[in-house]
Amino acid sequence: MRFGPRFKRPVWQSLIDRRFLHLAGDFGPGQTLAYGPALPTSVFLNPLGIVNAASYAPATNSVAPYEMVTLFGSNMSSGSAVASSYPLPTTLSNTQVLVNGVAAPLVAVSPTQITAVVPSGATPDLTAYASFAVANNGTASNRVTMYTNYTAPGIFSVGQSGTGPAAAEGAGYNLITAANPAKPGNVLMLFLTGMGTTTPSLADGVQSSPTGQPLNWMDLYNNSALFVYLDTHSSPSIQFAGVAPGYSAGLFQINFQIPSGVSNGNDSLDILTPDGETDQVTVNIAGASAASTEGVRQTAMGTRLGSGRSGVRRKLIIPAHAAPVPR
Repeated sequence: MRFGPRFKRPVWQSLIDRRFLHLAGDFGPGQTLAYGPALPTSVFLNPLGIVNAASYAPATNSVAPYEMVTLFGSNMSSGSAVASSYPLPTTLSNTQVLVNGVAAPLVAVSPTQITAVVPSGATPDLTAYASFAVANNGTASNRVTMYTNYTAPGIFSVGQSGTGPAAAEGAGYNLITAANPAKPGNVLMLFLTGMGTTTPSLADGVQSSPTGQPLNWMDLYNNSALFVYLDTHSSPSIQFAGVAPGYSAGLFQINFQIPSGVSNGNDSLDILTPDGETDQVTVNIAGASAASTEGVRQTAMGTRLGSGRSGVRRKLIIPAHAAPVPR
């Protein structure tokens, strides 16, 4: 089946208009350790403030190549700016994010929050660690070091909180909600980050093909190592898994079919890779024929879940164009 190009408006707003994340650790009765800059004017990157931009998975998680991350701190930029063209810039408002000394593509910057894409070189094949630093007008912050992984999946949520309803669309590009639920057998478009490398590969910050040809397929999908579970039931078909057409690596898209056996209501959505998992969001389901029973998960190297081709629609930088699903 051929899916033609489609262009639509976004289904949610910018990823960067979130509240500042307060990060502090409780170390005993009446004792709280709060991280802060050595001086009020210092460029400061919070040691616990590098998180998955979709799921807010904490700093204890590893980072993956092409993962969209959000950094929290203070004095990280002299102003606020959002990338407006491709390739994504490595400098915005005189601010850079350096990962192992390599300037990362930037989505948006502000004095207290930056959204960037982890460079492709931050992979376990090359290094076990990713050392982050922010440079504001040439003044460097402290360094924060994290482990690297091949994948670090995180699903974007409608409320941009990392939890709750998934940012998923059905046929007609309509957002799935309680008022517009999905049904078993439907194919949904899901938006996420941290899905690792692709074939063909993309240079850091460069736009994926807006026409869907060639498609930048997720390598873990190419290796039959991607699984989607809904209410513990495995999707019988993944029709597309790759960089969202028209975006840079950092924003990924999966088109998957809802399995039978799911229950009505808000069902847990789980993405499983050989070295990562995310299950913090839900999809609203209606029309299920029976209550769910506990499913049995396959191993990450099991049978391939499906294949297919895809067209696109596009909107600059932030999700909500997509490779379309069948009507």
